Parts: sequence; C-alpha cells; structure tokens
Amino acid sequence: MGALFNTRNAVGIPEKNTYFFASKSVDGYLNSWQALRAVVESAGIENPESISSTRLRKYIATVCQLFDLKEVEMEWLANHMGHELNIHSDFYRLHESTVEIAKVSRMLMTIDAGQARRYTG
Repeated sequence: MGALFNTRNAVGIPEKNTYFFASKSVDGYLNSWQALRAVVESAGIENPESISSTRLRKYIATVCQLFDLKEVEMEWLANHMGHELNIHSDFYRLHESTVEIAKVSRMLMTIDAGQARRYTG
C-alpha cells in the first residue's frame, strides 16, 4: 500500500486510527492548518499571516479559472480542495470580469511587446 501506511506501527500510530494522515492518538489526524502554520513560521517569512490554507485555496481557484475548466472539472477541483462546488464558485473564484481583465491585459501586453505572432491560433 505504500511507505506511509507500512510504517504506521514503527512511528507509534495505533492500528485503530483510521485516518491516512494520522497522529499518534487513536482517533487523531494531522491538522493541515497547524502544519502549514508551523512551516511558515519556521521559514522566517516576513509576513507569515499572508500564507494560509484559505489564501492557498483562493489562489488555486483563481489560477484554475485561467484553464477554462468544464463544470465536471471544476467539481473535481472543489472536491479535492475539500468543499462544495457552490462554495468554490461563490467564495474562492474571482468574478468573471476580473478574469476577463486579466486575459485581455495579457493579450494587450503581448501585442505591445510585438509578440502577437507567437500566440496566434
């Protein structure tokens, strides 16, 4: 099944703990928010509050808008990030007008730089 699963006993994870990313308690799991916070703080980042799981989800949702995903693909992404599609669409994604401005700005900057031929088609 994999190294993570096969080494559970060696690192003290009880057999009754059903979580894949388990902690040493019987019903415990790793809290991703706490893990991310610890890594960010240990990295000595100037503004550690600017890096959070919510902000990372928002960034991923925003960048994925540029991929022009189909509805089912957006649902896969939302499920993978741990929330419903309506939450993904209403809270994490930018408004369509923002995406439009970003795409049009990129096209205009490409034209201004004389690089339009590279992107035809």
